[in-house]
Amino acid sequence: MLFNIWNIKKNNVIYINNNINDDIFKNITIYLIVRNPVKRFISFYKDKIINQLKNLKKFDQYCQKEFLKFYSEEFIKSDKFNVDSVLNALEKGDYNDPHLQHQSKNYHQSKNYHQIKKINKNIKIIKMEDEHFEDKICKLLNINELPKYNDTSHIQNIELSNEQINRLKEIYKDDYDEFNY
Repeated sequence: MLFNIWNIKKNNVIYINNNINDDIFKNITIYLIVRNPVKRFISFYKDKIINQLKNLKKFDQYCQKEFLKFYSEEFIKSDKFNVDSVLNALEKGDYNDPHLQHQSKNYHQSKNYHQIKKINKNIKIIKMEDEHFEDKICKLLNINELPKYNDTSHIQNIELSNEQINRLKEIYKDDYDEFNY
């Protein structure tokens, strides 16, 4: 998750924990990678629902089992479980999974956010939808290409209705406001 921060160094990126040393942050730029909530939702749905649950018949992931708060396992595994079912769960507000958490809430509620903001105003947001996103990230990380872990391009595309998009915009209103989507 983009706001979880660890204390290791990998690929020229310094990850930090909650014990921030102010000197580290005074002169560096902090990059936050965010994604359009609708595209993020579609990617989640294609991978975790269509691919894993429907095509591969796998009901073994935390994000899938979180729906048990709202629906029976039988219903979740059925063809009746659909985009609206997921949206209904999100609207109830008790669905807890990093795949669909509000990016802006993570950003502001992070213990690191307020401490970093006090000592360094140089926080840059990079949107995954930016035309040159991959080039920017590869340059920042000093790598030739980004690894792909969850590629959903081979899975049938889904089209959301205007009503479903509007529901997502309401659910993720804070993300739209914070990151100018």
